[in-house]
Amino acid sequence: MRVSSRRRLIENTGSLFILQAANYLLPLIILPYLVRVLGPEKFGLLAFAQAFMQFLVVFTDYGFDYTATRQIATQREDSEKVSEIFSTVMLIKLCFMLVSFLLMAGIIFAVPKLRVDWALYFVAFLMVVGTALFPIWIFQGMERMKYITVINVGAKTLAAVTIFVFVHSEADYILAAGIQAGGFVVAGVSGVWIAWRRFEVELTWPRTWSTLWTAIKEGGQVFTSVVAGTVIGQGGVLITGLIAGPTSAGYLSIAQKVADAASNLVKPVAQAFYPYLSRLFESDATQYRIIKHRILLLGVSLGTVMGILQYTFCEIIAKLVSGITPQELIMLIKIFSVAMALTMMNVLVHPIILSMKKYSEMQKMYAMIATVYLLVSIPATFLAGSIGMALSIVFVCLILLVTGMLIIKDKAAPKVEGEHR
Repeated sequence: MRVSSRRRLIENTGSLFILQAANYLLPLIILPYLVRVLGPEKFGLLAFAQAFMQFLVVFTDYGFDYTATRQIATQREDSEKVSEIFSTVMLIKLCFMLVSFLLMAGIIFAVPKLRVDWALYFVAFLMVVGTALFPIWIFQGMERMKYITVINVGAKTLAAVTIFVFVHSEADYILAAGIQAGGFVVAGVSGVWIAWRRFEVELTWPRTWSTLWTAIKEGGQVFTSVVAGTVIGQGGVLITGLIAGPTSAGYLSIAQKVADAASNLVKPVAQAFYPYLSRLFESDATQYRIIKHRILLLGVSLGTVMGILQYTFCEIIAKLVSGITPQELIMLIKIFSVAMALTMMNVLVHPIILSMKKYSEMQKMYAMIATVYLLVSIPATFLAGSIGMALSIVFVCLILLVTGMLIIKDKAAPKVEGEHR
């Protein structure tokens, strides 16, 4: 690894670790306050709305966080090409955002149970707007992760402070949703402005319709995988809320957020190494394999240690996070300690799959796993409520890890050092 590449990789990883540290600490600070102030039921309703928005976020992102990152990483020396990629992706995402809004409005007003709280969902939709605007893929492709860190930490810190100042009772649950979603909008607008100033991108209309279609086609190869991952990651709160009620959904959301906060610690490694692995896959087979194996070892080690810690201190965690220790919540935290360990490993497997251009394999894997998840989790939730849902999530996380490891076996890596594909 060249010195300049190593230095940039270390800088990017460090920046993203700071971001994930903030993502780890801020939710753990806000979460106990919101659970205590809003109560389990209103907090569960808020969590349900945010989980709903995550599906719309995935639709607007449409896999571009991966495909556009790879394109920028390989074309970043060509400013005209970067501007073309930027303009194409932003245009498609804005169109998808409009479709998402119409889809959301149709679902809300068609379902009486959702129509009661229509204002909550409309306010929470600002999360979709902010995420659609934020061009994380250009910062990742350019390997300038420090901008992602500064923007996100600043916006989320502002949102956290605002919540403490203005949210004081159950009646403020819509305000809480608006403040959190507003943080995404601030980050999105700031990200576009910095991309324009720092990388001198120019918004241009695509030269041909085929340019748009090619981008949609490439994004679609990853889209199915991301949707399926969101079904597994966010679908639990939605299904539990519909079947077992908002309180159980709230407990599940608390346990899942605790586990996610820990598993997010490895995301900086995945995000920082992805563009580097994408380039290395094309040029140096030996170094690629070495880095790949080190990343996997890191995932296994961290996942095991963090899982044991969460299981051991589950009661203390429940008390610190929510102020209450119902057996349902304690059991969920225990179960999610296993899911968190498996997720840590999966997070580091995914960039390897994508760097190897295994889009089709990943698409099939996630489609299969999402189907299994829905077939297992819905009846399990009817039978055992949130506990059944949590056990279903552990089951599919295990299948996901095994399948992912089969996809990235050495025989799929480049065979000749310096070979270009």
